[in-house]
Amino acid sequence: EQSIDNKPQHDHSTWKLLINNVHQNSTSKIEICLFIVWFQLDSSVPPIVHFKMRFYLPLFVLRAISLHLVECLDLPTPSRVVEFRIELPFTVEQLEIGRRYTTIMMSKLETGGGEGVEIIINEPRQGPIPGETSGAVIESRYTHKVIYLASKVPSVIQRLAPTGSLEVHEISWNAFPYTRTYLSNHYMKEAFYFDIETQHLAGGADKENVHQLDEQNLAKRQVIKLDLSRVPSSDYNLDTDPESCLIEKGSLSLKEGVWVNLDEDSTSVPLSTVYSLQRLTFQWWGLQAKVESMIVKAQTRLLTKYYRMLVCSSDDWLDLTMDDIEKLETEAKNELDQLRNSDTVRGITIS
Repeated sequence: EQSIDNKPQHDHSTWKLLINNVHQNSTSKIEICLFIVWFQLDSSVPPIVHFKMRFYLPLFVLRAISLHLVECLDLPTPSRVVEFRIELPFTVEQLEIGRRYTTIMMSKLETGGGEGVEIIINEPRQGPIPGETSGAVIESRYTHKVIYLASKVPSVIQRLAPTGSLEVHEISWNAFPYTRTYLSNHYMKEAFYFDIETQHLAGGADKENVHQLDEQNLAKRQVIKLDLSRVPSSDYNLDTDPESCLIEKGSLSLKEGVWVNLDEDSTSVPLSTVYSLQRLTFQWWGLQAKVESMIVKAQTRLLTKYYRMLVCSSDDWLDLTMDDIEKLETEAKNELDQLRNSDTVRGITIS
């Protein structure tokens, strides 16, 4: 079990640096608004365009003001702090292989019709992990992905969102059993803060402050213990139902929310828990609460679907080596590129 004494911190300066590195050529939102105002006043612009601008202009002005306040006041404390806890019938060591295998498979299921996952970088790194305050040199697997969501958000957001604004950059350091992931958006810049800090620890989901939050964030924290036996009907798949799928190598099953060993010669079940702490802020007047709630709901569905797949595919990955996983990850990059060029949008939509 990994020590959590040197916990990563919520670091505003780190977040700004990461955003600037990922989105170096973003346009100032104040400049965009000034352009729209000029567009409104230009008599050469067709009337129909003026009509559309009267609808969009207030939204862009509010967005610009929100971003300007964020830049002037530095980043706010995350408005949502959610800790997901997922109990799984595997050792921590097994989970390292299982998570990387499932990430590959899940990325394929969520990619198609121009949407989904594009892998930009996937490579080993050695050095400090942003947000990890000890500054220790840590070996990790670094990935940079772009997630395309234009057809997966509600139609009202599709109509309002400028071209390219529904692309999320994900940068992640996997130093298992600790991982750190930041998600950002070139349009929202520092006004969108999404930091995911995950620990994988042996035992059940009974550790109350794995991430050593201060009193303020503890009071704000919402704990969601995922029940992998429950899933929306639209997400249900018999092959990924841990109460129905046959896990031969582990003789495991989920019965009334409890993992059981079906092997008559052994009743013990190895148990590990994923503690995924998600800090989130979406700074846009009038839309903040709605969008943040929508993201938490989407994360709940995504994690439930992800870990149901991890459990029910365990016969496929329990005997794999790390070399096998790295080969699959290399192959996945080209496969995802091909899937994105297919005609059908696949996977979870955000509602």
